[in-house]
Amino acid sequence: MIGRAPVARSRALACVALLLAGAIGGAASCVIEVDQRLSCGDGYVSDAEECDPNDPDQAFIDACRARGFESDAKCDPATCEILDRDLDCNVCGDGVARGNEMCDGDDLRGQSCSLGVLRCTDQCEFDFGGCPQTCGDGVVSGDEECDFARDCDVSEDCDAGEVCYTVLGECVASGGGFLPVIACTDYPSTFTHLDKPYASGNIGDCTLECLFARNDCNFCGDGVLDGSYADVTLPSGLTQQPAEVCDGNQAEISKLAAHCRPLCLDPPFDPSVDVRCDFDCDEDCKAIALPDDITPGPIDPADLNCCLGPGAACVGDGVSDLPCCATPDKTKPDGCAWSATPPIALVCPGF
Repeated sequence: MIGRAPVARSRALACVALLLAGAIGGAASCVIEVDQRLSCGDGYVSDAEECDPNDPDQAFIDACRARGFESDAKCDPATCEILDRDLDCNVCGDGVARGNEMCDGDDLRGQSCSLGVLRCTDQCEFDFGGCPQTCGDGVVSGDEECDFARDCDVSEDCDAGEVCYTVLGECVASGGGFLPVIACTDYPSTFTHLDKPYASGNIGDCTLECLFARNDCNFCGDGVLDGSYADVTLPSGLTQQPAEVCDGNQAEISKLAAHCRPLCLDPPFDPSVDVRCDFDCDEDCKAIALPDDITPGPIDPADLNCCLGPGAACVGDGVSDLPCCATPDKTKPDGCAWSATPPIALVCPGF
């Protein structure tokens, strides 16, 4: 082991000189003070240091092996601390799977194929080449979108600093609570009879069929009024989804008339008359609402462009004085026509 710092060594030599000269009084008062806070990297391991990277004896080198690893330990050149934590000692190829390694050599962390042979690559990742790939084997293959036999179900399954992203069943870095999302628009809607892309929503967890659940996926926002359809939902299989009440400027006629009657007609009014008006569709396409520029309260029917739909009576007792939707710029009965079927009456024309 090399000597202490030059200052400490010079003080020790001065005291030895006093002793040799017989200066007993001087030697008695000579106290060798060695600074224990020596600089990290000077080759000397002081009481304040665990190791020194330039220690010629390299006394720290077996610290990882003492913990069951096969690699040499290192000394931190900045702090003179022995780097012997799992992350410091772990080396792919040492035959022991630790940390973020899927496997290492023959250590497969207890994983196996239901059929065939699971192997480990030189990069300490699973090699499923010898495994028949099926739904539930933890590998996304073939027509699978995901696999429910995943790495994690809860964040406790993950390492420190990671959380379980249940959509993919993977451990991801915990970035201040942020988790990635998978938009439904990134996946096809071929499981429905509606041959078109989703308009909104985010993909859900993996189902037992190794398909992403589409509970939150929908076609709301594409401006087309869609009927009921079946789609992939948790935990397994297809579920019938309800028809849209409205979408953009399209609306289910009976629901729209029920919304517009109390806004456009004075009571008492015919509960079956086809009345239409301006509206907004809720963002989930499940409800009709007032336009954003209309405030709740007494409403002038003209502000909502209230009108009568095709086939609504133009004249007669209890008939509203609203214009026909097909000819809103004309007053009745000029825009009306005789009905083609009994009872014969003047009715609003079609569009």
